[in-house]
Amino acid sequence: MTVSLRQLEYFVAVADEGSFTRASELLHVSRPGLSIRFWRWSESSGARSWSAYRGKCA
Repeated sequence: MTVSLRQLEYFVAVADEGSFTRASELLHVSRPGLSIRFWRWSESSGARSWSAYRGKCA
């Protein structure tokens, strides 16, 4: 599977910020759009599952 630079950028932003909202603001994309792209990529890549609780990622 190939990963685009943009997908990696989204993944890293969510990990660094710990929040889809803050990551979407940083990347200038909508929060729902970022969330959907993030979960689709993590599912298709077999990346370690993340959990979200009250807007924070763990």
